[in-house]
Amino acid sequence: MRKDQDGRSFSPSPLAGEGGVRGRFSAMAAGVLILGFLTPGVLAQERVPSAWFPSAQELFEPLRADLTEPQYALRYSIPVGKQGLGEVNIGDTFGVYRADLGEGWRLQFNAGGGVATRFDLSQKTNDLQIADFTGNVPLDLKYGQQWGFRVMYWHTSSHLGDDYIKRTSPPLAKNVTDEFRWYLNFTPTTHWRFYAGTGYAFKLLPFAAGNRFQTGAEWTSPVMAKNSVQYFVWSDLQSLERTDWNASLNTRAGVKLGDPHGKGSLSLFLEFFSGHIPYLGFSHQKETHWGVGFVFDLG
Repeated sequence: MRKDQDGRSFSPSPLAGEGGVRGRFSAMAAGVLILGFLTPGVLAQERVPSAWFPSAQELFEPLRADLTEPQYALRYSIPVGKQGLGEVNIGDTFGVYRADLGEGWRLQFNAGGGVATRFDLSQKTNDLQIADFTGNVPLDLKYGQQWGFRVMYWHTSSHLGDDYIKRTSPPLAKNVTDEFRWYLNFTPTTHWRFYAGTGYAFKLLPFAAGNRFQTGAEWTSPVMAKNSVQYFVWSDLQSLERTDWNASLNTRAGVKLGDPHGKGSLSLFLEFFSGHIPYLGFSHQKETHWGVGFVFDLG
């Protein structure tokens, strides 16, 4: 028996069949591919020289609605039927080396990581419930301005907060994942982006099943208000074998402030999430929440 974040006992359910969800995600990935071949190359290609320590976002941008993505973010969320939570993310991905392969192909090695934390603001001490520490090593390949590919090693180590342990007395278990992930990214215009990916965890404790599927779409408006304001809607959908393939959806909508050609921006957003909690140590629990927050992007 295990306990959830409110101290209630539960028994993890057996893994459900994967065929239906696998088929839906395969169809999504095929749709992205077909759209790419049918869409003309509307984005201009430009030569980017080989260099040390380039931007990590030019060949493959962050998955902006993925709550596990390394980022500088602050959110206040209210789960349905519960009290408010505070969430802080500190992390980034940095470019190490970029190679120009010619004929429109570019290859880049990156490294990144961070920490994602959740606080129970209904407690007098604002209990730290959980902290997930992540590290990743992405290798990006891009062709022209439309197609991007990413393969990466991903590590997460999840830890319960001391105040949360004192209040709920949960059974202590090691929560760790080491996995490889693959993504395909398609950008038909400067305002739309689609991606799909999969992955496999070769080490996943205390779970036994580590396959995953992920897809998403992002829309960003043309630049307004003297080249400093853009509106956006970003959405990310994930389905993990360790959570019986049940889908988790996160959508953010808001405004992005900053020079689109500069190195930094501030995005203010409203958020809706429904699915399994994205923190590894709480991923057996489901949650639906509304939130508000901001993300600071260093570029």
